Parts: sequence; structure tokens; C-alpha cells
Amino acid sequence: MKSQTKNELQIGLATPLGDFTDYDYDNAIMNGSGSASTGFYLGYKFLSPLGSKELFWTFNAGIMYNDLNSDFQADTEEELRGSDYYSADLESSFSKYLNIPILVGLQYEKVISSNTKLYGEVGIGINYLKLTDMSFSWDFYDSGSTYDFDLSMSFKPSIQLGYKLGGGILINDKYAIGLSYMGLGAHKLKYVISASIDGDSEESDELRFDEALSISSFNITLGYRF
Repeated sequence: MKSQTKNELQIGLATPLGDFTDYDYDNAIMNGSGSASTGFYLGYKFLSPLGSKELFWTFNAGIMYNDLNSDFQADTEEELRGSDYYSADLESSFSKYLNIPILVGLQYEKVISSNTKLYGEVGIGINYLKLTDMSFSWDFYDSGSTYDFDLSMSFKPSIQLGYKLGGGILINDKYAIGLSYMGLGAHKLKYVISASIDGDSEESDELRFDEALSISSFNITLGYRF
């Protein structure tokens, strides 16, 4: 007897919402303004029937990637160039948001024609957030000498509860076009700041965001079932 379980691979756009996409330089990242730009989502869904052809329990796992927006990057570089410690040749590496939601839930499918179904789903679970390191380096001239100046921020990962609400169209029981809202928790990350002049470095104590950063996104995905 052929198994009725289903697997689905997904790829799509991840559009940040609310505080996650809000840009306010004075409050950026550590004070609740996420400054995230549109990114992408890669996902996997497992479906197993629950006593009928229409209702399934689901397991979702994915990775959502978002850059910091161009305004934040430009304003940060402008501020660094205006610093008393800046002379020339700024090199920047900005943080990326990596969210990994792992959710379980239910999905209901309804036949509307011979080859088309509509579906709705809900899911709840955890979200793992990692903000990659941010670093800057430049040349600093002082008293006729040139020094390498490096500044970096290293962020600790965070885990919070998350959920998903979504729906879409299934064609030929194989191709899925999905829309979903993902609320992936409010994260108050820990981080460390490091500064170095010609290899002579200092590191701050472990710091913490002043305000929790709420992660939410509207995702549009294309899926393939097998």
C-alpha cells in the first residue's frame, strides 16, 4: 500500500514586517528597530494524514535569510567616516539575519476542481535566530604613523516561540503556491564589542539589547511535493 505521507520542498521571498523591517538609525537593531530588507526562505514540509484525505498534521523546518537594509548600511559607514578615529579605506561587513523556524501544526485541503485544491495551515514551535557578526576596518593615521583599526560586534543566538498562519493553492497534487505569516518571537540578543589597533585588542563585557526585537515576516513560496 502506497504511503499517504507527503514531502514538500519550498523556496520563496521573505518580506519582513513591523519592527523587523522598521528603520530608525538611532534605534536600529539593539533598540527594537530591525532594519531588515526582503530576503528569501528555503523550507521543508512533511505532511501525514489524520484520518481523512483532507486533514494532515505537519512538520515544517526552514531557514529565512534577510540582509540589513541599504539605508542602515550607508548611515553606519557615514558615521564611522566622521569618527575621530577614521582616516581612510573603510571596509565593512554587515550582519545578516538567519531565522530557523521548526514548527508542527495542521493543514486542511479542499478540492475545488479535478486538479486544484485550496489549503490552509497553522503551526507552532520554536525559532532559532542568529545575527551574524558585524565588522569594520580602516587605516588610522596618527603622528606620521599608519595603524590598522578594527571594530566588530559578535551576537549570541536566541531561541523563542514562533508560529505560522498560511494558505495557498495546490496544483495536480504536486505544485504548491503558498502565502504565510510567520511570527518568530521577540529576541533580546546578547553581544560583545571588540576593538583593535594593530592587533592590540580590547573586548567589552557581554551586553544585551535594550529592547527585544520582534521578528515577523510575510512569505510567498513555491513548493514541490514528492
